[in-house]
Amino acid sequence: TALGQLPGGTSSNAQYEIPLDVTALTANLGSATTIAMSGGPGSTDSLGVWASEFAVSSYRPALVLEFDPGTGGGDTTPPSTPPGLGATAGGASIALAWTASTDDVAVTGYRVHRASAAGFTPSAGNQIATATGTTFTDPSPGTGTWYYQVVATDAAGNASAPSNEASATVAAPPSTTTLTFSPTDDAYVRSDQPSTNLSASNQLWSRGPTPELVSYLSFSTPVAPAGTTLVGARLRVRTTTSPSAGSADAFVASLATGAWTEGTVTFATRPTTTTVLGQLAGGSTPDTEYEIPLDVSTLSGVLGSPTTIAIIGSTGSTDSLGLWSKEFTVSSYRPSLLLDFG
Repeated sequence: TALGQLPGGTSSNAQYEIPLDVTALTANLGSATTIAMSGGPGSTDSLGVWASEFAVSSYRPALVLEFDPGTGGGDTTPPSTPPGLGATAGGASIALAWTASTDDVAVTGYRVHRASAAGFTPSAGNQIATATGTTFTDPSPGTGTWYYQVVATDAAGNASAPSNEASATVAAPPSTTTLTFSPTDDAYVRSDQPSTNLSASNQLWSRGPTPELVSYLSFSTPVAPAGTTLVGARLRVRTTTSPSAGSADAFVASLATGAWTEGTVTFATRPTTTTVLGQLAGGSTPDTEYEIPLDVSTLSGVLGSPTTIAIIGSTGSTDSLGLWSKEFTVSSYRPSLLLDFG
């Protein structure tokens, strides 16, 4: 039987109290009582608490029972029904709010119940939380319509009649469309060969600054399809099989301006780099595919026109990065620009 719930969002090295169902626990008084702590539905995170063997006694688990001396049969009057339950979806979560119940002694808490179908009856099996106030946020129930009821309780374990039923719908996340583009031109240039065109190679090389090697890739990008915006972008590249193709240094991907073609570009006529779009961290390995996440806000402003991306060694870079170009025989190894529209 579910006795209570510790909501998510707990912090390390902090004390928490889990309110327990007095009615269910009363039936076990006078005998050995075992309480199990288990993850909720769909739980993928871990919870670690100190055990009874921990050196600091105040940190060990404890079961705290409160007895009302009362008179005769004690408090047998349940709280009033919680009125005005409402549910509002916000992203992946659902926020609940209701009006406080009243009791002849005191309301100690509220049981929150949830179901996937309307007209359900609150039970221990569908209780998802215990709230001490008149609000609760269900953090991630999942996609679909969810139905809620709230039951008020007092210290004697008396439970009110269920509240009205409220519902809210968590919409599925919007779908995205990914478009993949191959370079129309790609080439690299060298500062120690300022007038030499190196486009005959099926490889791209970058390094900085002595000698400085810069790779350029030009893409013909469209404007965002009607009703969508650019929500993701990445440059996919693959290092060559050369032992020196991997680099311990970081490299940046930047926008570049200026007309150029791979058959004529040289270091002396190279495009001018402008805004940094992303970075390929160091430690890349030969013959391995990598994706460089690109800044969406910057890239959105240049869609619909030829877009040049330069791959440049970071300041002080002394290592080289070798990538396959669009001329390489294996098509899946060639560079590509991936744009996500949603």
